[in-house]
Amino acid sequence: MAFRPVRGMDVKSGTAGDAWSADIDLDYQTRLMSLECWTENLNVKLSNDGGTTFGDPFEVDKDRPLVIPFACRTIQVQNKTPGSNSRYQVAGMD
Repeated sequence: MAFRPVRGMDVKSGTAGDAWSADIDLDYQTRLMSLECWTENLNVKLSNDGGTTFGDPFEVDKDRPLVIPFACRTIQVQNKTPGSNSRYQVAGMD
């Protein structure tokens, strides 16, 4: 099995609040996701159909980047600790 090199990368960043964010659309369908947050833990939901259906939310620990192989087109984020803001960066790679 040959390794296919990354052809492109789309990076989105911001600050997550108490409510789930609006849909954050990536420029293309990814096959690998890198998620990182710095100030507070982050809740994330991923969708591979453009935001129609999201998977179950999962937590990303601050200062511990998470890289997962997942076909993704749209994400939503929310801070884990109410009243705090979570700075994050998401990189989708194809």
